[in-house]
Amino acid sequence: MHTFIGQEKWQTFFSNAIANGKLNHAYLFSGPAHLGKQTFARLLAAKLLGQTGDTQRLHPDLLVLTEEASQTVGIATVRQFITAISSSPLVGNRRVALIPETERVTVQSWNALLKTLEEPPPATIFFLIAEHPEKLPATVRSRLQYCRLAPVPVATLSRALQRRGASHALAEELAAVSGGRPGLALGWFSDKAAYETYKKTTQQFIELCAGSRASRFAFTETVAKESSFARADLLRLVDVWSLLVRDGLLFAMGESELIIHRYLQKELATLLGAHSLFYWRDVALELVNLRRRLEAYSNRRLALNAFFFTLSI
Repeated sequence: MHTFIGQEKWQTFFSNAIANGKLNHAYLFSGPAHLGKQTFARLLAAKLLGQTGDTQRLHPDLLVLTEEASQTVGIATVRQFITAISSSPLVGNRRVALIPETERVTVQSWNALLKTLEEPPPATIFFLIAEHPEKLPATVRSRLQYCRLAPVPVATLSRALQRRGASHALAEELAAVSGGRPGLALGWFSDKAAYETYKKTTQQFIELCAGSRASRFAFTETVAKESSFARADLLRLVDVWSLLVRDGLLFAMGESELIIHRYLQKELATLLGAHSLFYWRDVALELVNLRRRLEAYSNRRLALNAFFFTLSI
């Protein structure tokens, strides 16, 4: 796994566990999006199954629980998965069962999987992926060994980007703006248009903060309907806003070296000068409340406008 970026602690842990024959039967890889949780699990599976190099090629003894035709993984699919796991490995003496989208697995499906998770067939190892492991049923969590992946240090990610051809300046910027998430940084490096779109999104929030109440409410109408702006995209947008307010608070406290969006330092300084530090603290708290309301499927128009009233105090 020498080309994988970061997570040296877990790379060492699993190398030692494999060498000493002390692997658990089920692991949960958790952490923020774009850290490479599934990539890490697939590379680890390849190593366990005897594939050489950093490869994620298909292998007959790597079984993946997924559902193409539905937003949820239903019990019929899970039963097929359990049946496949119960058979003997096809090539070697080990089998890996990967569940990459645990959030899509229904409660009924988890109940069907519990016994297999607790007492898997011989030589079978489970790898589960979750961005929010606390949302998994407690009965499932209790059967897993946690492996929480952390954001990669900016210096480490910057060096990895430079090895892939990025200039020093661009690598430093992408590593910082991505928050140490290799998936984002590498994606932006290969797709400059996507990165420019992200930068426009951050600039838009600055403009909303500095603009009129009417302009904010007009923005709400552009994202008010699920058909025009998916809820998942709206939640990601709120997360970006939260990062920007965090940057502003850090800047106000004289911790500018910790700012993520360094290309906005001038705009943040101008914006912060219009209000007190306590005002922006309250904005940060209201963004937390906004995300909770949106996660709970509250009326997004009311939720967004309630937040924008906070900006108008």
